[in-house]
Amino acid sequence: PVHEAVISVPAYFSDEQRKRTLFAAELAGLSVSRLINEPTAAAMAYGLHKQKSERTLIFDLGGGTFDVTVLEYALPLIEVHASTGDNFLGGEDFTAALLQACLKNWQLSPQMVDAQGLANLEDALEQLKCKLTEGAQHLKWQGNGELHEWSVDETCALKIWEPLLTRLRAPIEQALRDARLKPHDLDSLVLVGGATRMPAVKQIVAKLFGRLPYSHLDP
Repeated sequence: PVHEAVISVPAYFSDEQRKRTLFAAELAGLSVSRLINEPTAAAMAYGLHKQKSERTLIFDLGGGTFDVTVLEYALPLIEVHASTGDNFLGGEDFTAALLQACLKNWQLSPQMVDAQGLANLEDALEQLKCKLTEGAQHLKWQGNGELHEWSVDETCALKIWEPLLTRLRAPIEQALRDARLKPHDLDSLVLVGGATRMPAVKQIVAKLFGRLPYSHLDP
């Protein structure tokens, strides 16, 4: 049985949200040693907190939200210099964009497909998205009384995702402005969140900063 916990929360959580998180833990029968900001937890996972002085940008693209945080370590303190993001951008949006393109190709609208059929199609596209690095993917889907087929490769997917990938830039630039830093002032970059497994996301970060981010741990 687990009795004690350290809980990670988004850096932008207010005092009230942190109190409610502690209360939820109490209801679950846990004694909370402390709350820790998610970006700080990510930096610690890479052992960056052991550096004497370092500036790190944490790029966190999860299923439904996108957060950018600039941290500085001046031991024993880890200071958050800036934290910003997009609460309506995540891996799910990349899947939804594929769904929209797929239905358009079949000349169908979401309203023309029953809820279960739409959910099945979304699941299939989520799996397809994860396999795009292996080459062109072919989708077969039985719906509305007929068999539909769609092929997509990474180049095609990048065109579909272009508006979403463009939205990744603004929070990064905002975080750097808030922290009063230039890209070359950063000592390291860390990618967190399942959606950062997409090569397109890694490429955008590498282009913006002119270097490869840390991504060797499970995001």
